[in-house]
Amino acid sequence: MKARCEGNALAWDGFEEGDMNGIWVRVFDPAGNPLTGALRANVQHQMVQAFPSIAAHDDRFVVAWESEQQDGNKYGVFAARFD
Repeated sequence: MKARCEGNALAWDGFEEGDMNGIWVRVFDPAGNPLTGALRANVQHQMVQAFPSIAAHDDRFVVAWESEQQDGNKYGVFAARFD
């Protein structure tokens, strides 16, 4: 599992809910208490999604990751924005 943290959000790749390797996000308050459960960032559920990166500003953040075969090529870079 690889995890990245930015501000009050944490992104990681891991095996959850049938994904071979999904991208997940969780948001925390300033004291470190969770505000959300695991939120799915990726929409592709087959093949491998890995190597998440996260960038945040105020209460918004973007998660980017590498996804296998999602765009018809070996690997592509995809992202999701959370407001």
